[in-house]
Amino acid sequence: MSNKQKDYWTSFISGGCAGVCAKTVISPFERIKLLYLTRSTQFTYKAAIQDAIYVYQHHGLINFWRGNQANVLRIFPQSAINFSTFDYLRRRFAPDREDKTIMRKIRLFLCGLTSGIVAQSIAYPFDFLRTRLAMQKDAFLYKNIYDAALKIYKIEGFMSFYSGLPIGIIGVGIYHGSGFFSFTLMKEYLLEQYPWVAKHKSTDFAIGASGAIIAQVLAYPFDIVKKRMQGQNVLFQQGEIQAMTSTWMQIKTIYRVEGIIKGFYKGVSLNFIKAPLSSGTAWTVKNSVNRLLNKNYDF
Repeated sequence: MSNKQKDYWTSFISGGCAGVCAKTVISPFERIKLLYLTRSTQFTYKAAIQDAIYVYQHHGLINFWRGNQANVLRIFPQSAINFSTFDYLRRRFAPDREDKTIMRKIRLFLCGLTSGIVAQSIAYPFDFLRTRLAMQKDAFLYKNIYDAALKIYKIEGFMSFYSGLPIGIIGVGIYHGSGFFSFTLMKEYLLEQYPWVAKHKSTDFAIGASGAIIAQVLAYPFDIVKKRMQGQNVLFQQGEIQAMTSTWMQIKTIYRVEGIIKGFYKGVSLNFIKAPLSSGTAWTVKNSVNRLLNKNYDF
């Protein structure tokens, strides 16, 4: 195996481990958030806490990780492809850390954008199943991921697993493009100016968390629309909504009924806790595993 192939598979493994750890840590936040993102119910911290208490009292602590099996099945290949693709593209198209030009910065952003889109496209059905499993509060239609996949396929057809994909690709491209871009530039600055702290785990966590906040602001509205598209069929079956709509109609409905802030940024304050925790954990695990597998890894 060549050094380039070894570097790719090292990044693939470390990226997959990073994603699994990060998503498992924040799964309870996702469980509560998805109760709101897939519906027009207004999000408040008081209501979210009440729902968390309700879930705990009626279904137990483990129910906060409902759908996490689908998340793990999705996130390992998605995160592995995401990180390894970015590392590959970064080494090929923007390898020179001494290059401070705007063109290299654009290339770094495009590397992150491309890696996010590739990973999301491949793993999207698992993201869809995760949403369906986690969005239900009571009267669960699906027993587990396998039951969900079978019922959805029989009732809604194969293409239902890709509901919301176009808008999802735009959002994930912006999220990962800005996230990888921010992390890379901040990490390279520290490697250059403060090399003695650059490789600390706490540094990886702090930089990853900071980049996630920036990415959230830019990409969050696209995620809202994607989740609505993923969840509308089950809400229609349960009678919570009266009709199925297109992506464009979802956008117009959210804007008209809920507004920009309360609609497109519903629950974003919760994401300002969840996303930094997730991204910080992911980058910490990713770089730690990378250094464990490759002692020459210097990022």
